[in-house]
This record gives sequence, structure tokens and C-alpha cells, in this order.
Amino acid sequence: MHNLLIMPAFAFRWTLVFVLGTGLLAMGCSGSGGSDGQSGTDPHASGTAHGSPDVDAGKALSPEAAWKAEGAAVVQPFKASLMGALMEAMPNGPQAAIEACRLKAPGLPEQAGGATWTLGRTSHKVRNTGNAPSAWMQDFLQAYRAAEPGDLEPQTKRLEDGSHVYVEPIRMQGICLTCHGPNLMPAVSEALAEAYPQDEATGFAEGDFRGMFWVRFAPEHEPGTHANASL
Repeated sequence: MHNLLIMPAFAFRWTLVFVLGTGLLAMGCSGSGGSDGQSGTDPHASGTAHGSPDVDAGKALSPEAAWKAEGAAVVQPFKASLMGALMEAMPNGPQAAIEACRLKAPGLPEQAGGATWTLGRTSHKVRNTGNAPSAWMQDFLQAYRAAEPGDLEPQTKRLEDGSHVYVEPIRMQGICLTCHGPNLMPAVSEALAEAYPQDEATGFAEGDFRGMFWVRFAPEHEPGTHANASL
């Protein structure tokens, strides 16, 4: 406690954010958090907790339910990797977390990708321009933005080229307001301006729709074939 009392105000605030945020992220990781998820989640939010049936049970599901289960199974390791990168950097302050996101996050979708799927994150307000939405994502983003917070649920769709897509909404968690909220500390604003000159991802409030995880399965992919699609 003595050490906390002599901390500079900035460091003290971030220590509190880290301690509280660790608990929130842990709850999201266990599936007990909000909506992502991200979403055992996304380091910037938590999505709806989704169970994934095993391969045999998946074949008995409706096509829509089977694709949702497959998408949730594919997204989960990606969300865990994002959370891990953020949690590793958080004890060193928000600037370190921003730098970790800048350096590590862009390579994680490729690491989590498979022979018959690609995945990532997107938003109506992106921080990294590499996450800008493709044309097929726009309708989902518009629908999520228009929906009530309690109505944010994963969706799936078959595209004209025969591929199937899965999207999972991300809601803003309180811990993420340090770097995404309406009132940023000067040091955070400076770090963001340097790392992301075209940043749009601020001004959010807790519970807001932040963006979505997405997966695009190749036409030959069959639901129920992902190794982690189990309860």
C-alpha cells in the first residue's frame, strides 16, 4: 500500500485499471462475461459465450447452428491469443499495451487461420486500417449498430461464391475505455497518434458495439470438421 501511495497519479490510475481489468478479462475468458469476443474475448470487449457441439453432434444440428458452432470454435483461439498479448503488456502501462497491439495483433489472424478459412476483426471505427471491413461485412456492421445491446448475437451467411461467413459481435468493456473511451489521458492520446495516425476507434462507452470477429470458410469446408469444435 505504501508503494501505491507514493506512485505518480498516472501510474496509480493505470495500476487500478490493470487490477480491475485482469478480473474482467478473466471472466470473459471463462465465458461468464457479457455478450468477444470478444467472446472469452477480445482484449477490447467480450462477446456472447457460445458452446460448440462435437463433430458427431454437429451433424445433427440445423445448417445455421452448425456453421455458428464451427465459427465459434475457429474464433476462440484467436481471441485467446489477442487476450494473451494484451495481458502480457498491461502491467507496463497503456503505452506498452498500445505497442503490443500494434506489433503483435496484425499477425495473429494468419496464425489462427486454416487451410479452408480466414479470420480477423473489423469495425465501423477501426484503429488499424488493415482491419477495415470488406464489402460483405457492411450489412452485418449496420445491423449490429442498429440493434439493441441485448440483441447482439452471432450470425452466419452463405455468400454468392459459395463460401460461408460467421460473425461474432464485440461489446466494449470498461477496461478498454483507457484506450477507446471518450476521455483519454494525454499520454495515451499521444501514443495512439504516433502508432495509428488514422485512428477512429475512440469515443466508445461501456457496452457499446465495438466491432466484430469474422470467419470466412471456403466453399469446400464442411461444418463440424474443426478440431476444436467440441463442448
